[in-house]
Amino acid sequence: MIVINFTEEMIKIIKNTYPKYGLNETIQKLGLSKNEKRAVLSMAQKLKLKRIGKYFTQEEIQYLKNNYAQKTVGDIAEKLHKNKATIIYKACKLGLNNDVYYFSKDDINYIKNNYGEFSIKDISEHLNKSYDSVVTKANKLGLCKKEKWTEEEIEILKQVYPNYTNKKISKDFLLNRNPTSIATMAHKFNLIKSKEKNVKWYNKDDMIKNLKEISEKIKRTPYEYELVKLGLPSGKTFDRYCGSYRQACIDAKIIPNYNLFGISIHCKSKDGTNCASKSEQIICDYLTDHNIKYIKEPYYKDYIDDNRCKQKRFDWKVGKYFIEFFGMPEKSYYRDRMKEKIKICKDNNIKLISLYRSDLKNLNKKLHILLQQNP
Repeated sequence: MIVINFTEEMIKIIKNTYPKYGLNETIQKLGLSKNEKRAVLSMAQKLKLKRIGKYFTQEEIQYLKNNYAQKTVGDIAEKLHKNKATIIYKACKLGLNNDVYYFSKDDINYIKNNYGEFSIKDISEHLNKSYDSVVTKANKLGLCKKEKWTEEEIEILKQVYPNYTNKKISKDFLLNRNPTSIATMAHKFNLIKSKEKNVKWYNKDDMIKNLKEISEKIKRTPYEYELVKLGLPSGKTFDRYCGSYRQACIDAKIIPNYNLFGISIHCKSKDGTNCASKSEQIICDYLTDHNIKYIKEPYYKDYIDDNRCKQKRFDWKVGKYFIEFFGMPEKSYYRDRMKEKIKICKDNNIKLISLYRSDLKNLNKKLHILLQQNP
């Protein structure tokens, strides 16, 4: 069995997660792999924790019946403090349709009779369905055809885009266009937001200060998905102003704890460098053990003249080489960012060393080249 040195923060996560959501959710919250399940289960047993999430009260069963066809499994699981697998299993036992896009015959007739007459937003509100589910169902019924933007819509977009959020534009000005479609069309016409009206802009120093205050109030670092609920800007806003939410945490002098790539296990390498994960610590320790001097997390834009760089950072710089550790390429959103970084480096003739989890067992295979240079 793999041995894990559980920190106080990790034990707290196990206590808060395992009884309600089970082992798989706990592993995910901890940012650990499936190979480390037994160690986590052993700790849960040592703490005398018992699973309470698999049993349903009559009130919970009724809630499940009332909401299973309308809400996502994730939303229901969060509401009932159970894991997704438990929700799905119970729903099947109750004979409930487990498709969030489920539509009754009356729903389908309503869509057929009103699609094209009313906006998708109006139909979705009437049926108590999501916007995307109505579009999906209309596609399956052969009703949905991609509507081209009219000249009038484009003119309205040009007038209102600089001064309003995309959500407000969709709600008040372009009722048949969702925020994603609005953003895509705005990009096509090189439209940008104005800092003068109705669009919320932030002060970086205030963001850092408020983040620190909230962290002290709840006695831990907020997870990224909690930011808006806690009255803070979203994770993407932190990305724009601070480079990343993790960097914002560092600037606020609190332990990074972001859920985009799983919860970070904050630790220090042998030379005292802050590491966001055990994997980073292993790589830092390798560099230290081999007397290889490095720079941690330098900005792309400091070495590459490319508009795509924005606030991206390398993991390490060693002399003329740059190192990136790609820990979660199996995740689609992560893989897209990874591919973009690799392409930027290729297009700009950057000597990039890409490391993956499989490389951690034998870092010499890819990093031996660093021993041959003078950083």
